[in-house]
Amino acid sequence: MKKKYLWIIVAVVVLAVIGVVVALSQKTDEEKLIDELEQIGQTDQTTEFGGIPISYQVASSVSEEAKKVVSISYRVDKGLLDLGKLTAGITITNNSPTQIVEKAVISLVVFGKDGSVLAKSTKTISKDVGRGAIQPSETREYEYFFDQLNLKLLKDINRFAVVLEQVGFKGATNTTPPSTTQTSVTPTVVAGSPEQVVKSFYQAWAEGKYEDLKKYLSSADLQRLTSTANGYQQWVDSLKQKEVPTLISVAGAESISDSRVQVKTVVLYKDGKQVDMFWPLVKEGTEWKITLM
Repeated sequence: MKKKYLWIIVAVVVLAVIGVVVALSQKTDEEKLIDELEQIGQTDQTTEFGGIPISYQVASSVSEEAKKVVSISYRVDKGLLDLGKLTAGITITNNSPTQIVEKAVISLVVFGKDGSVLAKSTKTISKDVGRGAIQPSETREYEYFFDQLNLKLLKDINRFAVVLEQVGFKGATNTTPPSTTQTSVTPTVVAGSPEQVVKSFYQAWAEGKYEDLKKYLSSADLQRLTSTANGYQQWVDSLKQKEVPTLISVAGAESISDSRVQVKTVVLYKDGKQVDMFWPLVKEGTEWKITLM
């Protein structure tokens, strides 16, 4: 009888071990992405931000030809990073004189010390959205390209990565690069709308009315910026160090949830670079407010 029970115990242990092995062998898409990135390794663009390394990487699913066509550099917003928010702008270049980049899927990924994906923001550049396909030999800049990731909610962060996940391209039908010469326009927006809030924020910023900016920020951001000595002034000082670009256009608000939207603006810098900027807003009562969170 004792031998019978012993065999039952052994059988249960064996089945449990098999179950663990099977579970470990079933990987999620994000875990597969981690494996792909580990195989590729980091590039020489690795830079330190707040003691955490960040790099540009390319998923193994991207072909060798696509890697040659598209190159990307990134810019992390240091001011937001100091507030515990991670976002980045990117510069994407189509290196081909004959190919049009119709689609590019790019992610900002936060990895944990155990190799897991703690947070991820993915954006797609498409021929059917915004400024459309990237023409031959065109270089395009995007400010605040990714959604902001709240690092304060994450534990055991190991590294960040800007990842090129997909590229779609084809032969060009028109190889004339798009003109970057633009004139300032007054976007038509509805009073009290998210677009109007962004436009008003821009105007106050351009005119140096920094105290007025408080009217357009969310209550949570105001509380955080004013909870420490000189916190708001430090944020204002970071704005003063940046060039105020010319506002070209304000696109319609893209709904994220019932109380959150994202507004896209196109701006022009003095050096002729045209850049897409994305502004997240939250609804507080009946008013829309810009959120840095």
